[in-house]
Amino acid sequence: MIYLQVDDLSSSYIQECEKILEELNLDLSSLKYIKNVKQFLKMSSFQPSASNHSNSNKTSSIVGGSNDEINSSALFNSLSSKLYGLTDGRISEGVGSLITGLRKLLPEKKQLPITNVIEAIMNPQEATQEFINLTDDYLYFDPRMTRGSHSKPPRRQQFSESVVFVVGGGNYLEYQNLQEWSNSTNNNGNNKLVVYGSTSIITATEFLEECKELGS
Repeated sequence: MIYLQVDDLSSSYIQECEKILEELNLDLSSLKYIKNVKQFLKMSSFQPSASNHSNSNKTSSIVGGSNDEINSSALFNSLSSKLYGLTDGRISEGVGSLITGLRKLLPEKKQLPITNVIEAIMNPQEATQEFINLTDDYLYFDPRMTRGSHSKPPRRQQFSESVVFVVGGGNYLEYQNLQEWSNSTNNNGNNKLVVYGSTSIITATEFLEECKELGS
């Protein structure tokens, strides 16, 4: 995870880590794939400067980077430096810093798209118009409705309970984000209950196994 998030790891440090892993006779196919993914992300995130910027601004943008990039780099530098020096007495400190850093990766509103969709369905009064319009096109099935009435858009109303099931891989961030939203509504007296599930939620070991297959 550190390798994926930190942009300025020295090549000597990376080579030293690889050497240690090789001495343990470990298969580095997963690391090879992760390297390729990181390189691809770097290429896809590159955007030329706007045509109306001056050459000096272009140079400054390329060399210095934006404030967000600098702040992100500083964040991950801080996280990585804490994790590099972990000892038995500092594990809790390092994990706490890591969790704090991961929370900062969430959008400013701290709601992922799946949470915005659920909010638009369960609590439309508080949702943004963008996601209300999106969910208006969702299929709506109610066994209590008379035949033929499904063609009409449902009346917007609040729901207190829901089961969110992702067809495919689920992840902890979606689950945590939904629970945070649910807890925030409970604090306001709305009492929302959200159950999250998915076809599969892989462990860290399973993730590395998938990367290993892709890198072979």
